[in-house]
Amino acid sequence: LPASDREALVSALSQIRDAILAAEELQEMAGAELASIAEDCTAELSAKAPNGFKLSALLSSVGQAVQTLGSVQPAYAALKVAALAVGVVLP
Repeated sequence: LPASDREALVSALSQIRDAILAAEELQEMAGAELASIAEDCTAELSAKAPNGFKLSALLSSVGQAVQTLGSVQPAYAALKVAALAVGVVLP
C-alpha cells in the first residue's frame, strides 16, 4: 500500500473514530466498541506487514455499522474513499 494511501486511510479512520465517539445516536458502549474497531484498523495499517484480509473485515464492519448515522456522514464519506485503496467497497 503506497504511503499516501496509507496516510489517507489513517486520517479517515481517525475522523470516523472521533465522529463515532461524538455520535449521540449511539449508546456509549456501542460507540466505544466501534471506535475500538477503528483503532484496530489503524494498528493493522501500522503493522510491518498488514494483514489485508483482517483490514478488509475490520473496515467493512466499521463502515456497515455507521453508514446510516447522520452525524458521521462526512467522516464516513472520507473512509469510503480511502478504503478503496485497499480494495474495500463500502455501501
